[in-house]
Amino acid sequence: MNSSAAVLVVCLCLAGQAMAFEVSFGSCPKESNAVSPFYPLNYIGRWYEIERFAQVWEALGKCAVAYYGIDNTVGMRVTVNNTMRRDLADGRHSRISYRKMNSSAAVLFVCLCLAAQALAFEISLGSCRKESGAVTPFLPTRYVGKWYEIERFAQIWELAGKCATADYELDQDVSGRVTVKNTMQTIFGGEVSQSGYADLTSQDKGELNVVFNVPIFGKREAPYWVLATDYDNYSLVYSCTDLLGFLKIESVWVLGRAPTLTDAAQKEVDAAIELNKINKRALKPTKQDC
Repeated sequence: MNSSAAVLVVCLCLAGQAMAFEVSFGSCPKESNAVSPFYPLNYIGRWYEIERFAQVWEALGKCAVAYYGIDNTVGMRVTVNNTMRRDLADGRHSRISYRKMNSSAAVLFVCLCLAAQALAFEISLGSCRKESGAVTPFLPTRYVGKWYEIERFAQIWELAGKCATADYELDQDVSGRVTVKNTMQTIFGGEVSQSGYADLTSQDKGELNVVFNVPIFGKREAPYWVLATDYDNYSLVYSCTDLLGFLKIESVWVLGRAPTLTDAAQKEVDAAIELNKINKRALKPTKQDC
């Protein structure tokens, strides 16, 4: 991806996460299909947010409410005030107005947004679990080879590519190290890849520490825990990193030795997802139609 495309992706990510929308290819509908006639005087007042497109902002609060009022100084204008409740660490609550976010908070949300979308993870309140739950014993010699990405936590990068694969090989020069090469096909017809390495951090568990040099963000280092695998058909990979003392960053990948999983393998993966309390709704399928 060239620098112009990277800037475009960054801008789309930032806007999408900050304002709670999704970005996709195509054009907007010509007709709005909005209700007609519309009665502003009946519409004003308090509205509770029931559902909306996901965004990083939701990690810090709940009970979002919108207040609409008629602006008596400007014709045909409605005033808007969006608020939500944040639970504090000591059990108290505070109410946040979206319009009153200061510059420091705005920078934080921008950084979280960019990182989350570029590196395919989700951010939520809480801390990472103490025990990895990784498979024991773990056999690196059986795990190496080619894996197809079946599902993973959604990211805007997927808009530009498909057919993601991961190739793992034992490093002949460094004991306990596995070389990593991630590859995918772009919608523009080319291929992009990223290389790194993963070091085993346990003698018997499927716990590794993976390192990549990510464009824009620099060196990216994170845990790589194999929660479930039969080595021949499927693998469920999980990563979690604590952030700022009250947030956690989670990544999940479902991998397969073939572009699709068998029904039996899918059942094993689903059982492991449930056992490890992974948010299955956050997993998005990777196109493997190359």
